[in-house]
Amino acid sequence: MRTLSILTVLATGILTLIFYTTINYIVFEDFGFVPAGRIVFTSNFGYLDYLILPLGLCLGTVILIRKQKTISFKSLFLFGLKTTLLAAILFGTFIFVYLQFIDPDYFQKLIDLIKQLEASKAELTPLKKEMLIRVKTIEETEIFRNPYFYGIANFFAYLIIGSIGTLLFASFLRRKPYVG
Repeated sequence: MRTLSILTVLATGILTLIFYTTINYIVFEDFGFVPAGRIVFTSNFGYLDYLILPLGLCLGTVILIRKQKTISFKSLFLFGLKTTLLAAILFGTFIFVYLQFIDPDYFQKLIDLIKQLEASKAELTPLKKEMLIRVKTIEETEIFRNPYFYGIANFFAYLIIGSIGTLLFASFLRRKPYVG
């Protein structure tokens, strides 16, 4: 079960990277004022990655069920919870490391881009208006620019979403032993 947990987390991570790459470099390649790497963060597309973890958990749970003829709710729930915890630790750590060491000026660059957009007096699409509001919040509230905050927030977001998904999948997908 441990290997399957690790494989599920790896598959989920790879799917998340594919998602971000697709959104940033293919769908919004020529978005204009937002360079690749910032569109997901400031748009509703950023929330879609929270669906990838439950889908990965569901896939891992289905694989686990197919390997075993009978499996209890407890076994499925513990599998999902361990997998969720591992994923939450990895994703939270990745966000922190990225914002702290790889691109420490990430938020400032985002704020500067938005200021340029405001100064240009360009016509704003609804998506650009929405993104402008979100970045204003980041600009005005210092804690939202803190790598520790984002790492911990992502850890708990993945933990909560994964735990809810695990509870649902374990409830619906468990196999009771045949009593005959």
